[in-house]
Amino acid sequence: MDSGKLVKESFLNNLTVVTGAPTAGKSLIAPIVSSFARTENFRMNILLEHLGTLNALGRIDDETLMFLWRYTVDFMAYDNFIGRDMNMRFGDETSIFLKESPACFLERLLADRGEYVLEQMSAEDRLIVVTLTDAFSHAHNWFAAFPFMKMIHIKRHPIDLVYSWYNHRYGEYQTESDKKETADVTFGSETYSSRLNQVLMLELNGRSVPHYARAIVGQYAEVSEMDRVILMIRSIQQSFESSDKMLSPEQKKMVAEITFDQVIHDSFSIVKELASFLGTEITSHTLDVLRREDCPREVEANKRQEKLEKIREEASLEGLQILQELVTEYEGENCNRKIIYS
Repeated sequence: MDSGKLVKESFLNNLTVVTGAPTAGKSLIAPIVSSFARTENFRMNILLEHLGTLNALGRIDDETLMFLWRYTVDFMAYDNFIGRDMNMRFGDETSIFLKESPACFLERLLADRGEYVLEQMSAEDRLIVVTLTDAFSHAHNWFAAFPFMKMIHIKRHPIDLVYSWYNHRYGEYQTESDKKETADVTFGSETYSSRLNQVLMLELNGRSVPHYARAIVGQYAEVSEMDRVILMIRSIQQSFESSDKMLSPEQKKMVAEITFDQVIHDSFSIVKELASFLGTEITSHTLDVLRREDCPREVEANKRQEKLEKIREEASLEGLQILQELVTEYEGENCNRKIIYS
């Protein structure tokens, strides 16, 4: 019996996805983008991230993915516009109190609901901003679901990324006894042993590992924690490269690739370019956000060198060679500096 095709067309016409690898700088760029004229407060959603990964793992098909993405994003936007599920926690990065005019959002608590809201959103040309981890890995599917979408993909220097992942314990591996001992201790949502862990985990060959490690599961328990991080970051980079090859020339024009270093050093020129890319303008609040984020500032090469020294202490020669390849690719094909190992 034919169960029929899932039907859901998006009622949005303006969507921006801010994405990057974990700790690449999404929390820096998302508030800046959300400060532009006509933008909503940016939203995050773990389910949207996991759906893309589940599709890549073959657990859900493309049709189901499109259906769930469209419903989730559409009603995140609708609910936000009528004051439902509004984040009023002062310290949260998605809080309405970090917007220039929180009162405008509070007024929505008294707003009527209904289909007319969609016409209002369209008439005001509101920019919906969603921040997601690794969305560029699934960019072709995102464009299939939302052809009008624009994506901002932030990248970070591999040395900074590896060091950050290591400090966030993304390379940890624990035995079952270790998990029992730490089960009631919350180290943070990044930690795999925490009940608040947000990284999709897989059981492979009897081991529970982050999905980033599925290509290296045979090595995961044997190599050092630093090497695991380097190998997983290389795997992510490879997925980004594969995804880029799947995009059409028109779709590539809808993706703005920036680096963390550009944002913090060339802040004013970058935010103006991003605002132009999204068809909007910077505001006085954009300047406030830049000041709050300590932008612009110098890229501290000495601190990066200190991070590299720590990586050298913990990584194998093979791991350092892989890191060198990542650095060379990041800094440009013509970069011949052997800065990782001698």
